[in-house]
Amino acid sequence: MHGKTVLIIGIVTLLLVFCSACTTSSDTPPVPAPATGSLAISSSPPGAEIYLDGIARGTTPATISDIPTGSHMLELRLQGYGNWLISVEIVGGITEVSIDAILTPDAVPTATPTTVPTMVPTPTPRPNPIPGCWIMEAEKSGNQFAYILTFESGGYGQWSFVSSSEKMSVSTGWSFDPDSAVVHVSYVNPHNMSEVRDMTLDYDATSDTVTDRSIPVIPFVRTSC
Repeated sequence: MHGKTVLIIGIVTLLLVFCSACTTSSDTPPVPAPATGSLAISSSPPGAEIYLDGIARGTTPATISDIPTGSHMLELRLQGYGNWLISVEIVGGITEVSIDAILTPDAVPTATPTTVPTMVPTPTPRPNPIPGCWIMEAEKSGNQFAYILTFESGGYGQWSFVSSSEKMSVSTGWSFDPDSAVVHVSYVNPHNMSEVRDMTLDYDATSDTVTDRSIPVIPFVRTSC
């Protein structure tokens, strides 16, 4: 009888140890997804002032840590260059997003003499014909789509893609060289936020169109905004 009692106590003890291990395993809390990410920013040329959501965060190159997930506005400023502005998406679980910005120099104004002869009128600055909205419509495999460029004063703008099944937009920076009639545009690839794309457009004053050098057969025409 004493041997049976010892055997029963041993079985009960093993069951208690086994159940305790099960409870400990099931009660382990899941590892939460990271709520922040980092942003590595560089520019060409370097030394640009960094503003994230309007707050100064040093100069390029730099890495900003502990950025909350979600959309943030990134702006780079450097004297002699146009302001560079994009929207950056920080996603939980992605530890670092890299941005390599190519800054566009400001157009150098034509120098005028300090002393103007009385009979020679002061030259009138040429107006910038580029601000406004431009659209390039095309068709591929029977599907209609369009690229839309919006150029605002101050070198800011927007690049948009519109089709029957998809619509996306990203902020752009742009500048216009009146001497060469060339428009320089930079924007973030909406499918890869770490990739910055550059676009070169030629302006034709006669037809009032701008043409992307990578797609020369279909020009952008002016449209209402």
